[in-house]
Amino acid sequence: MNPERRRILASLAVALVGVVVTLGDAGAEQLKPFPEHWGEVPMIQTRDYVEWPDGYGHGSGTAAKWIADHIAQDKVAVEPAAEVLYAADFSTVKAGELPEDFMVLNGEFAVREADGRKVLELPGAPLDSFAIMFGPARPENTGVAARILGTSQGRRYPAFAVGLNGLGGYRLKVASAKRSLELFRGSEESGELVASSPLTWTSGQWTHLRLQVRRVGTDEWRVEGKAWMDGSVEPTKWMVSYVEKQKPLPGRAYVAASPFSGTPLRFDGLVVTQVLD
Repeated sequence: MNPERRRILASLAVALVGVVVTLGDAGAEQLKPFPEHWGEVPMIQTRDYVEWPDGYGHGSGTAAKWIADHIAQDKVAVEPAAEVLYAADFSTVKAGELPEDFMVLNGEFAVREADGRKVLELPGAPLDSFAIMFGPARPENTGVAARILGTSQGRRYPAFAVGLNGLGGYRLKVASAKRSLELFRGSEESGELVASSPLTWTSGQWTHLRLQVRRVGTDEWRVEGKAWMDGSVEPTKWMVSYVEKQKPLPGRAYVAASPFSGTPLRFDGLVVTQVLD
């Protein structure tokens, strides 16, 4: 927008609402990023200074209302109800070991103590791709959720994912180097990228991932995924989606990671759910 158009809009806004306004909020103190699906902060704002909701910082009252409205919208459930089929509990597992029902496909996964609790950890070396399975084997109407913590090192970034229907099924991957959320169909070696979306990713902060496969027709299934950073509100809409025309094969859920940054990755909150109609 050119400067003259900005000046006209600001003047018009003052005349209409009878308050002092500004374009943007140069004095704002934003403490954490807004979710991408919220879009842009209103350009024309009141020139006051208030506390923003949910720890987002301080600034214009216009921005405060915009934040509050989006938080309220995000609290509305947009997906079918889910029944928990499996939830990993690391608290009873000895450090250095794994739950008995986990299946390591490759990699030195082990339960470790971190920040006062036990989590699943994958070492930062060797630099390869690794995966571990958990939960029941199911073909459809299944969801998986997990929290994954990775850190970058210089220009090296980790990649990590959750998956359903086994390694040949569907994989929701955070490609942190590209700031991208990617949905794959098929194995890692020969799989097909079927959808992607921009993703705000922060090194050293937990990332929530959610993936589900549900039947939506006689011969049609929908694969849907989303991701968001810890401390942010879960997006109301699925960020990536794919319509499957072939019947999914039964397989277990899994998490996978590539520690390309040379630092360990941690996993927590591993849950498998039945997606209900």
